[in-house]
Amino acid sequence: HIMTVQSARIAVCSSPGRSFEPNALTRRDVRQGADAGFSMVVVIVLFLFLSIVGGSVCSLLSVTHSSGLSHINSTKAFYVAQAGLQWALKNRAVGQCEVSFGEGNFSFVEKNMWRYEVRGSLGEAVRHVRGYRTIEYFPGTREWVPKENVHFLVQNQTGYWIDFNGMKLEWSGREAYFEKIHITEEGDDELITVWDGNWYGGQHVGSGEKVYFYLNRDVAPSETLEIVIEGFESGKHGGNKVDMRDLPVKVTFYDYAYPYQFTVVGACES
Repeated sequence: HIMTVQSARIAVCSSPGRSFEPNALTRRDVRQGADAGFSMVVVIVLFLFLSIVGGSVCSLLSVTHSSGLSHINSTKAFYVAQAGLQWALKNRAVGQCEVSFGEGNFSFVEKNMWRYEVRGSLGEAVRHVRGYRTIEYFPGTREWVPKENVHFLVQNQTGYWIDFNGMKLEWSGREAYFEKIHITEEGDDELITVWDGNWYGGQHVGSGEKVYFYLNRDVAPSETLEIVIEGFESGKHGGNKVDMRDLPVKVTFYDYAYPYQFTVVGACES
């Protein structure tokens, strides 16, 4: 009987895969549990990472979209202000008013007889532009011949009497120097020479150089003048004739030191 009990105890103790205590975990069980716990932590961290990245991407897309709309509205507000400026210059707008234009509005911030500042708005976007009534080039009036002259018409669009006694011409793409400036009222046969390089040792004038006339030129509101810039040549004191017909010329008139808003004389039209 004693031998039977001992044999049973030995059989229990020596059962494969079991410790001395029947309810204890094996090392394999502990390792499998640890692996499962680690995997769960990795999954949680991965979900947290994806949620953070996803939130950041959505936030970035929202900011980008908002920034794009702000830029578009700002551009539209600029065009609204530009339209208001053109309307003001054309109609000599007076008084305070706000005008609807397309999706936005424009109004006058500053104005007098020749200068306007216009505010254009669309939603929260606001842009300001400024412009001047001035001595404007008449498009299409530039003469073809002779090729070494720049011959055109301008009109006093300031709305009041002005006088000027100086001029500056600017162009690019070709080195050239002019010899004389003639001005007369439109329709008069006689050109009045207001500047001649021969009075100053035969010097010619280049791009960006200002010249002053020997007399002031009074111009009535809406009066049209004929202007001839004569004798464009290749050198400061003469040279070969230079063909200026394909070059636009920026012209600025001066009342002593005060410049009027420039006007651009377009290239000759075919």
